[in-house]
Amino acid sequence: MLHAVVGRCDSQVSDMAARLPRPAGGRGRRAPNGRYSGIDTEPPRASRLTERGLMRSLWPRRSGFSRCRRSSYCGENARIERSGQKNEEIAITAPATDFDNQLREWIRAACRDWSARGLRTWSEPGPDYYAAVIQRLPLGLRALLMSGLAEGFVISHGWRFTLKDLAPTKGPYRWFSEREWQGGPHPNWEYFIQVAEFVRFHRVAAAHDFHLIFEDDFMDLALYQGESLEICVEVKERAAQLRRLIAGIRQHEGGVDMAAEDRGHDALRKAKYIVKHRPRYFCGVALGIRMEYRVDYPRDRAFQLAEDCIPAL
Repeated sequence: MLHAVVGRCDSQVSDMAARLPRPAGGRGRRAPNGRYSGIDTEPPRASRLTERGLMRSLWPRRSGFSRCRRSSYCGENARIERSGQKNEEIAITAPATDFDNQLREWIRAACRDWSARGLRTWSEPGPDYYAAVIQRLPLGLRALLMSGLAEGFVISHGWRFTLKDLAPTKGPYRWFSEREWQGGPHPNWEYFIQVAEFVRFHRVAAAHDFHLIFEDDFMDLALYQGESLEICVEVKERAAQLRRLIAGIRQHEGGVDMAAEDRGHDALRKAKYIVKHRPRYFCGVALGIRMEYRVDYPRDRAFQLAEDCIPAL
């Protein structure tokens, strides 16, 4: 059937080409809309307007469509494509908007609880505060957090939260610290990214039969398969913070002093964790960046981070 349709199109185009006026000499001119106003009478060239070229000018090519299909068909598909893009935008913006409403509830709850203690009065902050918070929590991050709340991975308790399958000795954690930032409660920024990654890695764990742990010793996230630590993950808010941390960890690759004082030395704590738990892969995450490494162990208390791709991610 398709061959028959194409044949009819070719025949119609041939008839139309034959009826078009030919200029006295030289080529047909190209109109502002990109189509020719005449037929080329010079010897065949690569740019010559042939019947196939005329077909293209009458029915512009669209990726994935036959050249002889009508413009109305293409227009309908263009509308469908635009509709699909709109649906994708809605799929992101709707959860993010829901999260914005949830965020307001958390902030109001924090202000109520802190004011009830009588230490000071916390009033709900104004729109400038909310705008500053939203600006620092990107759209996709907010959508991911809201999906975690909707799917039960993140469990809200006022302005605090716990997580699915969290050990009873852990939590609840705080979205905000009781100090002022921009006229309102101070967000614990890193928790927002860490919890979003927990939601993402929970899906990875389900796909690969891993067990996901939130805050495993001194590491933010860990994925185990049985007793084997497959992936450990450290989360920072900003890319510069993550790069500094990884540079500090790598300073200990030659050998880790497990007895050294590590209070206030985050990189040393991570290096000790790696030597102690021996993960197969290490992943560093911050907004807009993911750094993945295979971990090799050349000798006792030494390790090496080799840039790699983590197969499970």
